[in-house]
Amino acid sequence: MKEVDKKIILALGVGPLPTENLLEAVAHPRRTVYHHLHKLQAAGLVRQPRRGLWELTGKGRAFLSSLGPPLEGFSDLKRVLEPMPEGFQALVRLALSAVVAKQKLFENFETGWPGFIVWGSTGLGKTFVGRVVGKLLGLGDVVKDCRTATERELLSRRVLVGSGRYAVVRSPYLDLPFLVLDEADKAQGEVRRGVFQLLQGDSYILIEGERVPHRMIPYVTLNLVQMSPDFEPYLRRCVAVNFDRLGLTREAVRTVVDSLTNLPRLALESLSPPGALSLEEKKLLEEVMGACAAEEALWDRLPLEIMALGRASFLGGDRVRAILDTCYDRLVALETLGATQENWRVRLHEFYRERLGQGTVILPLKPPAQPPSKEEARLSFARRKSDLLNRVRALRSQIDAGLVESQGCPTAPELRAVREELKELEKEIKTSRDEARLAWEERVVKEREELAGTLLKQFEEEKTRAKEERAIKKARLESLERLAKECRLYYQRKQTKPGEDVLGTLIRLGCARWETITWEEEVPLPRNKVLPTTVMITLTSLCQAFSVDEWEEYPVEKVFWLATQPTLEGAWATDILNRLRQGDRSVEFRGQVIRVRKPRLQVFGEILEREAKQLGPQKQKRRRKALFGLDGKEYQPETLTRWENPQVKTLLQRRLDELKIEIERLREGLPPSRSV
Repeated sequence: MKEVDKKIILALGVGPLPTENLLEAVAHPRRTVYHHLHKLQAAGLVRQPRRGLWELTGKGRAFLSSLGPPLEGFSDLKRVLEPMPEGFQALVRLALSAVVAKQKLFENFETGWPGFIVWGSTGLGKTFVGRVVGKLLGLGDVVKDCRTATERELLSRRVLVGSGRYAVVRSPYLDLPFLVLDEADKAQGEVRRGVFQLLQGDSYILIEGERVPHRMIPYVTLNLVQMSPDFEPYLRRCVAVNFDRLGLTREAVRTVVDSLTNLPRLALESLSPPGALSLEEKKLLEEVMGACAAEEALWDRLPLEIMALGRASFLGGDRVRAILDTCYDRLVALETLGATQENWRVRLHEFYRERLGQGTVILPLKPPAQPPSKEEARLSFARRKSDLLNRVRALRSQIDAGLVESQGCPTAPELRAVREELKELEKEIKTSRDEARLAWEERVVKEREELAGTLLKQFEEEKTRAKEERAIKKARLESLERLAKECRLYYQRKQTKPGEDVLGTLIRLGCARWETITWEEEVPLPRNKVLPTTVMITLTSLCQAFSVDEWEEYPVEKVFWLATQPTLEGAWATDILNRLRQGDRSVEFRGQVIRVRKPRLQVFGEILEREAKQLGPQKQKRRRKALFGLDGKEYQPETLTRWENPQVKTLLQRRLDELKIEIERLREGLPPSRSV
């Protein structure tokens, strides 16, 4: 068997892998890997459960055990991870335990699967730890940048399968046992919601109402100094680590990265974790965490129990040792959140001694802290001052670099104010003599770092927006220059070619435009129009409802005028005026009987006026299309059909003048006018 075949089998030993991740893990050309995959498939060592996914068969797993694992258990892992600091090692061990448990015990738990959330400043190794876990699992690069990811790419997508039916196609990332979701704080809304689903700890995610199972352990990195409120609800069910409180510098992290270049693959395929903890073991887990952790709100029992089961597979099934080791790593993570008891290491040390005996090899627990000597305290104080001064100077340099390009930026005054404040603060730090003063200065520096980070981010956004505006202006300027050049060429034309569309070209160049003109015209009814019977009855009956005594409320001349309009026959006038003198108080109006208690001629006049308006001359809207030039005058289309026409020359000249003004405005940086 060739080396490529062995690499493929070793990579698939951790579990099924999508094709792209298998290619990264094997690190050979695509064509070579495909060739050997098909050979192994023909030999019955690998198979494809579905398109784009590969896994070992029973025969393949039997062959894998004969290859000999590169690493066995945490004893060898300790040697490999020895250059890493304590916090990094704890994270790696917890992640490996979670991966083993979810791969082997997936059917045992429907929820409670742990996830990982890490945050802190840039360059402290957040993504590096995730890469280490991926390489130890033989997965190659397992980092997905959430800034450029889409929900369809990360979770799944719907595809048409025929006859109007759709099916959900799961993302290959869901088949990975471990995935680093990098820069999740900068993800788009849909991608962020997908990350939250993965952090829920369920064995499935909901996609368009369909339950899609997955075995992935998510490792989420946030490039933030403070935890985002959006991720706080997931801190209890996840392992959360604040890298800013691990006490590491960027130089120290770079040294660790350089020392871990060639990591071997940890043999996980032969591990078999126990199915569950006993009731007594669960009580031990809660007792240890209750004695050492300060806040129960930041840890959950079930994810911790699952990781302890995964850890037991590395320790030959020793569940008590696995519980204590897992609690130790979990407390290291909680310590970065300030959620541990003051002497938690001493208390945990006592649990080890009580449960495992005096001669037991214990994880590297720190001895009880001894009060520092005066010389050590002085050196520690001096180091803190030096680190704080370096932070202030670095921040000032960062602000100075930003202010070089900040002309016209609205955040520039605030950045200058922060810079001046840091200048004064630097003087105060140099003269600090006590711990309380230095602690206050550290808090102030941290606040100014956050403020400067926000202002510089706004400045970068403003710079990006200005760059986009300049690109738009440049494209606009080039477009107008091309248009002006074309107008000049047509202005110089002295002849028109047969069949040439001069009018269409003028409209395209903006020299003329079509507009729709709308107006109203009255369409009077014929004078001999006979009113409908119902209207005659209505008018006659209403006339009977009013008495002569109330004529002063409404001019009788207006009543007479309304009654003699072309829509009413003139013979009605006398009849209406005569009926006004009658006192019938019960009239019929549009089929309804109206009883008038106190007749008012004003009401009658309003009704009569409304009726006359409805039956009077009707207004009709008229429309027509008209051709207008830049001078606002209307032109006949047939006059704009030849380039030598003086009117065409005038329109082209006017358009050239407008374009010249607009081009000058753009070159001077002025906003474009609305006319062009």
